[in-house]
Amino acid sequence: MKRVTAVYREHLKESVDSRQNVNAHVSKPKIGVTRHIYIASTDREAEQVACESYRVFYDNIQKLWRDFNTVVLAFPLEHETYHQAGASFSGTVSSVRDEWYAMLGEFEGRHPGADTDLEPPAA
Repeated sequence: MKRVTAVYREHLKESVDSRQNVNAHVSKPKIGVTRHIYIASTDREAEQVACESYRVFYDNIQKLWRDFNTVVLAFPLEHETYHQAGASFSGTVSSVRDEWYAMLGEFEGRHPGADTDLEPPAA
């Protein structure tokens, strides 16, 4: 994710004065990150729910595109690929928390799209 946001910011700087900049009125765009989070009593149970739920999500997100004979390539067909890309977290509360903070560590304590620091809650 850090690489994706860095590339976005680089291209943003390059295009700010371009006639193709459709958001010229926005001085500092926000970057949002969406994650699917599945929590259950065991990691295995959460992963099973995640796989089943992702399939429903995938079919729904692709429905409109399929109506026009195409698909959105931003979403992989299988949950495992989506999870490996860091777009979902599944497991027990503690394992999801650990994965979440590991992901945040990639941003050195900063939310990937925000201007504020993130602090883990006190233990």
